[in-house]
Amino acid sequence: IHERIIETPKGKLKSALFFSTKGKPGMAEEYYIKDREDAFKFLSIPYVPIKPDVSSFFREDRRIGERGIVMVSLGADPIYWIQQIMGSELLAIWSIEERELLTEMVEVMFKRCYDFVKYLVESGVGPVFGSAGQELATPPLLSPDDFREFVVKYDKKLFELVHEHGGLVHVHCHGNLDAVLEDFVEMGVDCLHPMEAPPWGDVPLKDAK
Repeated sequence: IHERIIETPKGKLKSALFFSTKGKPGMAEEYYIKDREDAFKFLSIPYVPIKPDVSSFFREDRRIGERGIVMVSLGADPIYWIQQIMGSELLAIWSIEERELLTEMVEVMFKRCYDFVKYLVESGVGPVFGSAGQELATPPLLSPDDFREFVVKYDKKLFELVHEHGGLVHVHCHGNLDAVLEDFVEMGVDCLHPMEAPPWGDVPLKDAK
């Protein structure tokens, strides 16, 4: 078990992760956010914009040439980062019981994601950008209305920024998408992957077309 502690202006946040000794996927044992007090600790952390060195993209792009496409990662959408620090169970509960606080947290992450996407597109990388995380807010965990409130509302603005700079958006999203499929169109997604038919999802390819 790997424990991590973050010192914030309002106190400590702690998480614990099970790490496999055989190279298998890990599992969260304890999330940073467990209650309202933890949420306010998270919101108190000073924001430092992420501006990575993007020179490796251009090297890879030259190396690959016409043999393929080097896709730029947008990281993930705002709801993904919130789920990562509180878990799916609390996310679902707070979408009902602490909706105002949850919205505030998503708003904070959206502003940071927007800054990051803006930095990337203005750095000249692209034109294909990849995004993920939307699947953590699809039914049945959250409702279609929740998906529009916590995903579409924010991702649309991120993807518009990519399109304004001539880019394309590829979204990776597993699960049941039938109830929210048109919302990906509304967001401006250029490529949605995968499109899962039953039993893994609920959208047969014929229906999707």
